[in-house]
Order: sequence, then C-alpha cells, then structure tokens
Amino acid sequence: ILVAIDAENDYIYGVSIPRDTKASINGKNHKINYAYNSGGMELLADTVSDQLGIPVDYTVLVNLQGFVALVDAVGGVDLEVSGEEIEYINAYLVEYNMLTERPEGTDYMDTAASGLVHLNGPQALAYSRNRYMGTDFGRTQRQRKVLSGVVKNLPSALLSGPGEVLKGILPNLTTNLTKRECMELSLLSGKLLSYEWEQGSVPLEGSYQNATIREMEVLQIDFEKNKEYLHERAY
Repeated sequence: ILVAIDAENDYIYGVSIPRDTKASINGKNHKINYAYNSGGMELLADTVSDQLGIPVDYTVLVNLQGFVALVDAVGGVDLEVSGEEIEYINAYLVEYNMLTERPEGTDYMDTAASGLVHLNGPQALAYSRNRYMGTDFGRTQRQRKVLSGVVKNLPSALLSGPGEVLKGILPNLTTNLTKRECMELSLLSGKLLSYEWEQGSVPLEGSYQNATIREMEVLQIDFEKNKEYLHERAY
C-alpha cells in the first residue's frame, strides 16, 4: 500500500497496488511483487517509484504476526462480512493455527453468521488473505477495510494502553525510518489520527488489461493514466 500524508491539508491517502501488476524490474518484465522477493523493501520502493513516478521516501514492513498483533491491540474490528467470506476465514485459519501451533478449530466462526461481525487478529488476517472472491482487487479492498477499522479504534487503544499496542507491533516491524523520525511521528500521532483518510486502488477502471508473460498472468497497466491520477490525489 502506497501511503501519502498531506500535513498541509490534514489528509491521508492510501492506495493498494495489486501484486500481479506488470513492472519492469532490473530491465525485465515481472509481477511487481518479484521486486520484494528479489531485492527486499528497497527494490520494491524503487520499482513503485519508477513505475508510478512518485518518490517513496520511507518503507514500513509488518509481518503477518504483526498484523494480528495490531488488530488485537485495538480490540479487533467490526466489519460487514458475508457467509461465504466467513467460510474462507475458517479455511485460512486452518493454516494459521497449524503454523502457530494453536489447537485445531481455534477462532473458527459460525458459517451461518453474516452481516456486521467482530473479528479478532487471526480472523482479520484470514479475512484479508482471501483472494478467491473478487480476485486480488477484492483482497486489497478487504485489507484496506481492516486497516480502516484499526485506524478507527487506534485513538482509544493508545489512550488506554499504548504499551500494549507497541509491544505487539514493534517486534514484527521493519522500517528505514530513524529512531528520531519514529519519535517525531509518535508525537504527531494524535493529529494524524484526526486527518481525513481516503483509500483507493490502482489500476483505475479501464486503464489495464489482462496479459501473459512467461506463462504468468499479469495486469498490463496504462501507467501514464494512473500516474496522472496519483499525482492529483496523492502527490
């Protein structure tokens, strides 16, 4: 997710970039997630910057356990979830429970339920990983819904127990921000949480087509059209 913070207009914009986006990486066409696989966050940031024409100054990497800890630290999130989505949540929890050595069936949800439901950290992670409903566009939308729920609950969580929030996140976070920059951001956190928060996704409707490279299905994007949009909205 590419995030822009506009301190002059009290505005934060977050835009998802699908992992299947075709990008030029080291002079060869790949899916954009190959940049992270082959060169970590530095190459990924450079690739996003090159393709979209926006400097990426800082990077923050949160692993899956950090995602779970963040959601749990704010007391979970309330989301509108369909019965079919709940079935996928339970399916993804099978793997998560095995990896974390939790008893089989832990945090399974009632498949007859739907509507506004409360998700804890593991359930929110399972919800966010689902790419079988709405392809990867649906998955990135689910990720942004969870993050919006976290942002909504974060002020009260920080007031009641800031130590718990930090304890869960920091061991699972990697960033190129310096300690001084992190401190400056933490002092601004109260103000930042009051900013208007807008979300989106690229590519824009009508600005891409499905393609195949080396037997891989990719999204071939009209980068100029999306650059114009992002420069207007985010930079």
